[in-house]
Amino acid sequence: MSVSFMVQVGVCLALFTLMPIHLNAAEHNDRQARTPIKMEPSPIDALRLPPSWPFSTSNQLLDDNRNELSIRLKDDLFLSKGQPDQCKRSGEYTKSISALANCLETAGLAFLETGQLSHLEPTLLNLAKNNPLIYTNTPNDFSPDRYKARSVLTVYGAFYAFYYDRFEFTDADRKAVDQYFETQLQYLNMDDVGQRNEQVFCNPRNHANIGINKTGRADINTCESNRWKATIAQLLLGIRLQNETLFRRGIYNTRFMLLAFDEKGIFVPWATRGALALHYSNEVPRFLGKLTEIYHAIGYDFLAHTLENGLKVHQLFDLYFKVFNDKSILDKYAKRQYAQKGENYGEYLDRSTAEELKKWRLTKSAFARESMRYIETYRPDLHSLVDCNFNPRQTNGEPNRLVTSFSIIDPYEFYLSNFGDDTTEAEFCQTKRRETITERETSYQRFYKLQNGL
Repeated sequence: MSVSFMVQVGVCLALFTLMPIHLNAAEHNDRQARTPIKMEPSPIDALRLPPSWPFSTSNQLLDDNRNELSIRLKDDLFLSKGQPDQCKRSGEYTKSISALANCLETAGLAFLETGQLSHLEPTLLNLAKNNPLIYTNTPNDFSPDRYKARSVLTVYGAFYAFYYDRFEFTDADRKAVDQYFETQLQYLNMDDVGQRNEQVFCNPRNHANIGINKTGRADINTCESNRWKATIAQLLLGIRLQNETLFRRGIYNTRFMLLAFDEKGIFVPWATRGALALHYSNEVPRFLGKLTEIYHAIGYDFLAHTLENGLKVHQLFDLYFKVFNDKSILDKYAKRQYAQKGENYGEYLDRSTAEELKKWRLTKSAFARESMRYIETYRPDLHSLVDCNFNPRQTNGEPNRLVTSFSIIDPYEFYLSNFGDDTTEAEFCQTKRRETITERETSYQRFYKLQNGL
């Protein structure tokens, strides 16, 4: 081999290494590197696409919930500052990934306030026709746009699938939006590693390599929130558009994420976040609750699903309701102090669990609201946590968790959407309201009899 040839090869390799990669621009086919995880056989793999959308789009429970939330959001300070209009204007033309990501929560809250989607439709058309979610990924540099672009794609993709019939698009625009999300979510490569000179693919079975502060660490963005979001979006859009490949990828990612739970039921990637361990871990029941309802809608008991470590999904809920009373359960991994974003781990250890929940504006009533089927089936003793008059604001004005940048669909909507008109009376809050009315009527009758000497 000649010296000149070796020099040419060396120059080419150097240029390739330095060349910025427009990662998601190539995610339109399957000619991309993936790292498939081999899994043991499971009944969940035998699931098939339902022939039609399995969720109820309107029933008395959904209508009541939306009406109550709408009333309580009418004078909400956050929405009254004009954020929905600002997001509508910028969403129509912006190429800024950050601007699109910053409007996620606004989009969800504005829908719950108005019941309309006119503020969001221009954004989805912008995504479909202009594809602004283009970012540059290099071997050494952290790219916030990479995370945000995938977040926008998956969160809006799930929302679009769930509220599909409420979007008022022309046939041509509908086709464009369908095709955009279907293609992007089908070939989204969650295995691709960022900062690949320092990080490696996050093998969900290798818990020892997750959240370590050294070169060769797992890229948690391949096994953390964006894969959770992708899982929800792929399942929902696969069902909505009858796309078998999308549906299968949603099932695969469900199983992938469950591998990241240890033998006690701790989701390792978020538990390693040091002073942010509880702050991140509070999202676990939220995602598990949504998956529970999605699989319930297609006839699969996800709560009884067995992980490869032998635990069942309902036992993961068991663990996290204990965590919300005792955050020290996470300490085994939290001491790794990974990506704490400036928070102080010593101060975190000094705070009680109640103080930590308050710091991040987390309430047990919100956790319960996101875990209704688990509570109904396994923990009726937790019914006392369920707030049937849920308010988007706490008494001190701080927001209750209703939507987040991780998901802009009210988790309770998933649960209520699994009721038909003939079964709504069995829902917990409906039953509780009837009992309250009966008690009031009985009390009035007693009072009336006493007053009249009867």
